[in-house]
Amino acid sequence: MRVSIEQFVPLAQLFRPILESNQRACGDVDRDPWASLRFFLLGYAYEHQGRAADYPAAAEDTVIEFSGDLLNSNVADRFWKRFSARLAEAGRNGQQALNFANNPLCPKGFKFRHRRKGSSYERATSKESVLEVLGSLGNRCITSRARDLIHNGEVLKAHTQLRRIGGIGPKIASLFLRDISTLYDLQPLPQDREYLQPVDIWIRRVVRNCAADNKFSDEKCRAYVITHCSDQPERANQGIWYFCARVASSSNYRVNECLQDSRQWQRAVERHLVDIENAAMAAANFVGR
Repeated sequence: MRVSIEQFVPLAQLFRPILESNQRACGDVDRDPWASLRFFLLGYAYEHQGRAADYPAAAEDTVIEFSGDLLNSNVADRFWKRFSARLAEAGRNGQQALNFANNPLCPKGFKFRHRRKGSSYERATSKESVLEVLGSLGNRCITSRARDLIHNGEVLKAHTQLRRIGGIGPKIASLFLRDISTLYDLQPLPQDREYLQPVDIWIRRVVRNCAADNKFSDEKCRAYVITHCSDQPERANQGIWYFCARVASSSNYRVNECLQDSRQWQRAVERHLVDIENAAMAAANFVGR
């Protein structure tokens, strides 16, 4: 028997501690704009394909360095220069390393040389940095602002504001809003839920399998999850990612095998739970040694 979309909803319970841990590590994300920015930069800003693993770490250290300043658009240029310098100091030099056009910290209008097919020409960034966007808004805590807009039924407005940031497309905007919605236990309006459904390779694979249609578009994937989990589609989305990335360890083979047989799916989850319990015991022993 194939696995159904509804079976992934409970796995969001295992995803939630990851969110809460990140939230606690960053500080008061509801009232401190820098703590809120740190949360966004660590977990979302650089989640696009091909991003460098060094970016979130360098961004976090730069946030800590600037946390005594007022977060507004006036610090955007200084923040970018310091972030760039940190990466250079770590050995990440050059145009490609900074990925200007898709870097959420790169200010609007920043000029750089773009190379393509052996040619080089000057370009300028067309979108704002996250600091410039936040500096133009009344509430500069990116997490609590998103929370309030979702609560007030203004998900599209929140989604649009996020997409003003360089490097932030529809998928990352939806990813961030999905997690804010579940972190604060919000109930979005039915017509807003499509903006809380990030679609990646795992969502496509699982939904297409459950729907028995390999040609499902991303739009149809979102609609399918919402239709089949009308009460908790955001948690279903989280659960799908958690299963594929954590339970199946990002193995295409394991995911496909489990999707075809709900018994294998269940065994994989049970084995993962044992691994979690063992890891928790090991951690407790380590702390108490």
